[in-house]
Amino acid sequence: MELDETRFLVEFHQLVEQRRKKSWHDRYIKGKSFEVGEHVLLYDNRFQKFPGKLQMHWLDLFIVIEIKDSGAVRLAQLDGVLLHGWINGIA
Repeated sequence: MELDETRFLVEFHQLVEQRRKKSWHDRYIKGKSFEVGEHVLLYDNRFQKFPGKLQMHWLDLFIVIEIKDSGAVRLAQLDGVLLHGWINGIA
């Protein structure tokens, strides 16, 4: 009986802590909205862990061609050549 009560308390405190952390992180999320035809810069994420001095962190300027409900976007170069795959537009 005592083990069940301890287990319940641990689960409850874990749930409370998860909700507290989620609310803290959600305060700092910036909403992004893209529209078809908009010009965007694509970030080269290999610099995320190892930022280099004096290196270009952006790949190029692209045009938004299509947007999914999940927030993923399809990009094309300025000359109309489509990029392979979908890019996560929410992060």
